[in-house]
Amino acid sequence: PKIAPATFTQRAAADPILATAEYIMANLDRPDFLVLDVRSLGEWEGTNSRGNKRTGHVPGAAHLEWLNLVEPGPGARTQK
Repeated sequence: PKIAPATFTQRAAADPILATAEYIMANLDRPDFLVLDVRSLGEWEGTNSRGNKRTGHVPGAAHLEWLNLVEPGPGARTQK
């Protein structure tokens, strides 16, 4: 199929998706607050530093590796 060119206009998200360390620490005790650490299991456990100064996960964070959410192969897409 032929795809026509289009114009993309970026808009700011209604709610921020990037949190500061201060925001996370202030909200960790809330029952409706969750931090997802989407790095590899080795990074989560602290066994693979990948060159970072600190290893391991954020206290209170849950692990959900991002690779488990995409289809393998070229042009990886999120799974349905």
